[in-house]
Amino acid sequence: MKKTLLTFFAAAAVCACTYPFTPVLPDAEDRPLVVEGNLLIGEQSPIRLSVVKPLSEGSVAPSRDDGILSAKITVEDNAGINYPVTGSYLGGFTARMETAVPGREYRMTIYLTLPKTEQERASEEDDPVEVEVYQTPWLKVHTAPFIGDIRFAAEEDYVQVQATMTPSESDNPYYFWEFDENWEEHAQYNPGYFFDLETEGYYQQDGWVNPNYYCWYKASSREPGLYSAERLSVNRMERQVVRSIHRTDTRFQVLYAILVRTRGISPEGYKYYGTVGRNSNLTGDLFSAMPDKVSGNIQCISDPSRSAIGFIEAVTTASKRIFIDSRYYREALPDQREVPELNEDYSLTDHYKSGYRPLYPGIDRNKVSGMLWCPLACIDCVVNGGTKDKPDFWPNDHQ
Repeated sequence: MKKTLLTFFAAAAVCACTYPFTPVLPDAEDRPLVVEGNLLIGEQSPIRLSVVKPLSEGSVAPSRDDGILSAKITVEDNAGINYPVTGSYLGGFTARMETAVPGREYRMTIYLTLPKTEQERASEEDDPVEVEVYQTPWLKVHTAPFIGDIRFAAEEDYVQVQATMTPSESDNPYYFWEFDENWEEHAQYNPGYFFDLETEGYYQQDGWVNPNYYCWYKASSREPGLYSAERLSVNRMERQVVRSIHRTDTRFQVLYAILVRTRGISPEGYKYYGTVGRNSNLTGDLFSAMPDKVSGNIQCISDPSRSAIGFIEAVTTASKRIFIDSRYYREALPDQREVPELNEDYSLTDHYKSGYRPLYPGIDRNKVSGMLWCPLACIDCVVNGGTKDKPDFWPNDHQ
C-alpha cells in the first residue's frame, strides 16, 4: 500500500507542473506603442514606431493591420523652435535635427489617429476616429564620450575589437556603444572554363574577369553595449571588448571594417537599456528569473491608462572606424574546397541547369580525369549572399 501511495504522489508531483496554458494577449487596440530612436543633436534622427505583437503574427514590422490610421511626430526645443519631421508610420520618420545645439532641451510628441471601437462609434457617430497623444519630458542633451582609441587584439582563436573612451560629462560614468560592420569576401573559385549548352562542349574566354568574384557584406550590432565606471576610481572605459570574432569567420577573408558608434546616455537610459538587455537574454526555462518591468520615458498624455515602450534621449554622437586585413584569417576546413564529383546519372546539361558550373580540368575524388564542376555559389559570391554595393570608404580597387 505504501509503495502504491508513493508512486501516486510521485506521478502527481510530475503531472502537477504540466498543463495546457494559453497566454492572454492584448487586443489589437490595446497593444502598447513601441518607439525606437533618439534625437541626435546636429544630425538627421531616425524614429520608428510600431506596436507590440505576438510572435504568431510573424513580423514585428509596422503594418496596416496594426490599427493605426496615421501618425505624426513633432519635435521642439525650449527656445520655441520646431524641427521638421518627415515620414510615415509604415515607412518610419526622420527628425531633421541638423541645426539643433547641445545647450537646449528638447521634447518629442507623437500623434496617433486610431479608429474608434463599435461602442464608441455608436455613441459618437459623427467622429469615427480618435487621436492619442504621447510625449517625452523635456530632455537635457547628453554629449558623447571621447573615443580615444579603437584597436584590435589577435588571439589564438579570436580577434577582439577594443575601445577606450573618456567622458565628456565628468559626472556621468555611463557608456553606450553600437557598431556597424562591413567586410569583403571572394568566391571560393575562379572558373577557367565555360559550358556551351548547344554543343555541350567547353570553351575558354580570353581576358574574362569574374564580375562576381568579390562581394561586400554588412551587419550591425543587435543590441547596445553598456559600461559603467561608477565604482571605479577613474571615470574611463579602458580597452573594453566591443566585438569578438572567431578567426575562421569569413569576415577576415579579404578585408573587414568596424565602425564603433557611441553617444551620450543618462543614468535613467543606462538603467532602461540594462533592463531590456537582461530581459532579452533570459532563457525562459522553469528556473529563469521573471522579466523586470521596462519603464520608458514616453507617456500617453491623452489617456494615462495607455502605455508606451521606449526611451528617447537627446544626445550627441561620436564614431571611429578601423580596418582588419586578411592576415588574421584562418580557413576553418580547407578540405571543404574539394570539388564534388558529378552524378553519372545526369547529363552535363542537366548539371548546368541545376546550378553547377565547370571549373578547370582535373581529377575528381574517384581519380577520374576530366573537367571539374562546382555549384554556382562557389564561383559567384552574389549567389552566396553578397552584394556588389562596395562602400564609398573602401580602400582597395576591387570591383
